[in-house]
Formats: sequence, structure tokens, C-alpha cells
Amino acid sequence: MPAPRIRYSQHLVVRLKLRGISRVLPRTVFSRASRRFTDGMTGFSVAVHAMRFQGKRREMCLVYRKDRDEVLFITIHPLKTRQVHNRLQSGRWRIIKNGE
Repeated sequence: MPAPRIRYSQHLVVRLKLRGISRVLPRTVFSRASRRFTDGMTGFSVAVHAMRFQGKRREMCLVYRKDRDEVLFITIHPLKTRQVHNRLQSGRWRIIKNGE
């Protein structure tokens, strides 16, 4: 089966411009994510990857929706300290085991 096509939402395109984020960064987070979650509130998937961002080492969060033949990148942002922990503790995020 061929790799799914990747699309950027209009919201993501705007966020990339506002936050001064390279258009390559979402693909990097998606392909190199060290952790993946399902957001119980939205139903979307979340990829998290630690990297250098604006001069600091930050965990970046990419929110996306994956269908059989397409991945839609919805938004991206740096995570605050303990944000992953808090979302796991509240039950909002669930860990995706063994990738997707």
C-alpha cells in the first residue's frame, strides 16, 4: 500500500506563519515522534517530538487526523512543561502503543 498523502489544514498554514515555524517541521515531528497519543476530546491523533525550537529544546506537538489514504496535519505548537503529563492524568490523552 502506498504511503498516505499528507495535507496541511488552512489553520496549520496560518499557525506556521504566525509562529515562524518552517513548513518542514510538521513532517519532522510526524515522522520522528517519540510518543503518540489519541485526544479523547477531539478524536484526533497527537505526535510529540523533542527538538530545538526558537533557541530552546522543546517538545513539539503535532495534531493530525489519519485516514486510509491521507494524513491531515491540523495544528502544531510547542508544549508547556508537564502538559503531556497533565493531559494523560486527566484522561484526555491516551497513549498509542506501537505507533499506529
